[in-house]
Amino acid sequence: MKDRSVPRIGIGVVTYNRKAVLTETVEKIRRYTQHPDVDFVVADDGSTDGTLAWLRENDVPVVGGVNMGIAWNKNRALYLLSELLDCEAVILLEDDTQPAKSGWETEWIRGAQLWGHVNFAAPWIEDTFISGAGTAAD
Repeated sequence: MKDRSVPRIGIGVVTYNRKAVLTETVEKIRRYTQHPDVDFVVADDGSTDGTLAWLRENDVPVVGGVNMGIAWNKNRALYLLSELLDCEAVILLEDDTQPAKSGWETEWIRGAQLWGHVNFAAPWIEDTFISGAGTAAD
């Protein structure tokens, strides 16, 4: 029987031709992620700037193919993490969305467990929020 107190989570990063910013994002995910059961993958949408070679040289799991657009690429990551790797919660990040502190993923996991999904919205659109303070509880 699976221990549900420690869910298996997936972290996916989507990218296309942004190797410079992606390298920093990968480094920060590796440095700051504390959860004990994590599958991490980068979904590359057919980059031609050396991204794929860098990922392979740095032992970063990658799923990719020809350029099909952002929605298709996000679905690559989601399908791999949720369906093939059986992650109970999936955190999908853009390549320029970088963790800033250890344990950053904890509130995301709690939110996903409570609500089924969570989204991040930038502060400059907060006047359109219906409610919430950015915690898993709300």
